[in-house]
Amino acid sequence: MEGRENGSSDLTRTGSGTQGRISRRGLLAATGGALAVPIAWSALKSTTVEGMSRSRIGVSIAGGEFSSDRPTFSNERPGSLGQDYTYNSEKTFAYFAKRGFRLQRLPFRWERLQPKPGGALAPGELAEIRRRADWANQHGARLILDCHNYARYVMPINGVPTPCALGERVGNRVPITPEHLTNLWLRISDALGNHIGIDGWGIMNEPHSLGRIPWRTVSQDVVKALRADGDKKRIFVAGDGWSNAQRWADINGTKSWIKDPLGRTVYEAHCYFDSSNKGKYIRTFAKELDEDDRLMNRGVERVMPFIDWCRRNRVTGMIGEFGVPANDPAWTEVVRRFVSALDDAAMEAIYWAGGEWWGRYPLSIQPSRDFSTDSPLLEVLQG
Repeated sequence: MEGRENGSSDLTRTGSGTQGRISRRGLLAATGGALAVPIAWSALKSTTVEGMSRSRIGVSIAGGEFSSDRPTFSNERPGSLGQDYTYNSEKTFAYFAKRGFRLQRLPFRWERLQPKPGGALAPGELAEIRRRADWANQHGARLILDCHNYARYVMPINGVPTPCALGERVGNRVPITPEHLTNLWLRISDALGNHIGIDGWGIMNEPHSLGRIPWRTVSQDVVKALRADGDKKRIFVAGDGWSNAQRWADINGTKSWIKDPLGRTVYEAHCYFDSSNKGKYIRTFAKELDEDDRLMNRGVERVMPFIDWCRRNRVTGMIGEFGVPANDPAWTEVVRRFVSALDDAAMEAIYWAGGEWWGRYPLSIQPSRDFSTDSPLLEVLQG
């Protein structure tokens, strides 16, 4: 979500508490010391679960990125699982899978999974993520692991937690390099690459404002390294400039850029329908409509530039985030038309968001605490 670079600890929550050609081994050693044909939707359909409906729409199960907006947050003070952030209980994964949301995006923070850039993955965090992949698989779903870091890594610089962009010079050094990101994904692939409950790797959520090093180069290097090392998962490459679907070609260029020998790279755009296009929804629907009589088609008009870009380049795309105030029925028709456009393009999309700690967050489609009452938006998302 544009303009929100960290977690969501400031939201009212409910719940228990407030990881030439270069080999994996070579890159892990180098950075650690110093510091696909796209899967057809029918492939997911083949795993049936009794009573489960099917949809191209998936859901982000948020929580693993929470509390990273706190001033004290860094790789050295990442917070405590169950108190500051959550990966959610099995009930949530089962609930969404049963209702047809079989592609489930799991955000995590780089600083928690890899506390030292280039170093080993944190065993506890890795175990928590593996457990969610187990649950997804048991309930007929698949996970996209989403590095929810905006092309930054928060670490102390002169004692002050500082978001360091990839390739950004801080003083006389570059604390976080593109090679560190590649190292992260090689380690994740090494640990989880054979897990059937994982659909693919979301290598970076909403990269933006890198300046010194083009995101196109960074993302291609990650894909190249993973494929050179034998990884066969889908790789989700978000667009630069907050992954804005409407301005995709303006920001990322008219041509696709990833060379993937397996053809299993998916370009990821994000799309929100409020006037700011940031998912804040500060204005009421009535106010939005007063100022834009084309509001009902806003979602379609904002996503079509990305759909057209994918068609022209003959590549696979996905909407990795979209969302509206779920309890306001006035937005339902906007969502319905948007989903219809995605269906016509045979394009997957991930709703933002579910998760047990959202509380009164307006975009949440998490059910009631006892899982007995669905969000009113579920019906239109299920198609």
